[in-house]
Amino acid sequence: MSKFNKTLGAFSPEGLADSVIPPPRSQDDLRPTRPPRGQRTPSLGQKIPDFEQLPEDAAPWMKRARRLVLALEHAISGGDLEPQELAALERAWSAYELGATDATIAAVAHLCQRAHSALNQRLKGSAQDAYSACAAVLYLGLPRSVRRQIEQDEVIEIVRVMRGEPDAWPAVVDATSKILRWDEQARQHAGQAIRVALAAQKDSP
Repeated sequence: MSKFNKTLGAFSPEGLADSVIPPPRSQDDLRPTRPPRGQRTPSLGQKIPDFEQLPEDAAPWMKRARRLVLALEHAISGGDLEPQELAALERAWSAYELGATDATIAAVAHLCQRAHSALNQRLKGSAQDAYSACAAVLYLGLPRSVRRQIEQDEVIEIVRVMRGEPDAWPAVVDATSKILRWDEQARQHAGQAIRVALAAQKDSP
């Protein structure tokens, strides 16, 4: 343990950033965004209402929402954003929109739940045949918008992992997140947050 601590202590964040991370931008950079069709946010044509002062006993979610609104409006009025601000804005948009409607999310989750239930019954034939058959049913049942963004071979691997989870809820959450690309988006946002934080530290006096 002491040897590990000594080795770890020899590294500095600056040296680590220069020699190991972050990788080239092409490996983890967020794709350039374009004005998307929002599923949960209002259209741009709506007039922004005048803000009223929050009451002192406002619910915590109201205070968080107001602070987000103020931060976003400040970013818009400023025009040019720092990398940290742009990364935060993209995270906020992704978290709010989720890239799918509640109906789509529920449809995918129900399919995953049925797949997990079927996998926990006694399998007929080889495990690989069972995975392939279950994945085919799941894949073909996906909403068309979701099916366009995932390959059937990926669903087979998701089903294989699901088979190893005895508890239905974590299995459904994990499978749904993978099918809707939430886990992929989370890694991209995490990579962007780490990248801009390292860059800011490197540039700081």
